[in-house]
Amino acid sequence: MPTIETKKTRAERTCEKCRTTIPKGGEYRSWARFRQKSHAVCMAPTCTPTKADLTGSEKLSRLYEAQAEASAAVSDAGSPEEIAEALREAADIATEVADEYREAASAFGDQGPNAEKADEIEPWADDLQSAADDCDNFDEDEAKAEIVEEAALAALASLKCAVEVNAKVVDAVADEEDLSPDEIARVALRTAGAVDADIVAFDAALEIEVDERVSTKRDDYLEECRDAAQEAIDNLSV
Repeated sequence: MPTIETKKTRAERTCEKCRTTIPKGGEYRSWARFRQKSHAVCMAPTCTPTKADLTGSEKLSRLYEAQAEASAAVSDAGSPEEIAEALREAADIATEVADEYREAASAFGDQGPNAEKADEIEPWADDLQSAADDCDNFDEDEAKAEIVEEAALAALASLKCAVEVNAKVVDAVADEEDLSPDEIARVALRTAGAVDADIVAFDAALEIEVDERVSTKRDDYLEECRDAAQEAIDNLSV
């Protein structure tokens, strides 16, 4: 790839990226691909030349641009679904580029530089697709099932009612009844003499506890997806 040089203008120039005017004597960054005219951008961080700018290959430029866009989208994503979408878009572009290299290599018996490029890009596309599939695995019902016992106990502890339900009462009900954790808590409340208002208060507290814990699980899953997605994006070696 070409070397990026910092120069000073002899006359006003326009940044090729943001279209800002670079004044006479102002610093700018310049590079030139082999046998091509030089390029000029201002010193703003957002105008820093990227791999897509520097490569002389149209195919690789598309690939590097897809990589950069996927990285930015993953960083900004607010849900695993958004991460998966960004990864699949990059994977589609990578597959297209790999297919073009593969087609170019077919005239040479699937040998040579084009075949090598295809061999390097195809696994990356597969990695992106695999990471996207992993982001589709959050099951909210399963998450609720995993935390409902903890949430039910927390809801019991938060109640401001006239009855006390301790662990012994809950354990006794659990030993005698084949019930879910929240149902066990309700029976334990009844056993301890709770009235309807106490049950209503428990249900409201349980809903809050479950929502908070599921939200935490979802946030943790989002960050796990983000980290795995970024690792897959960075694995492009071409």
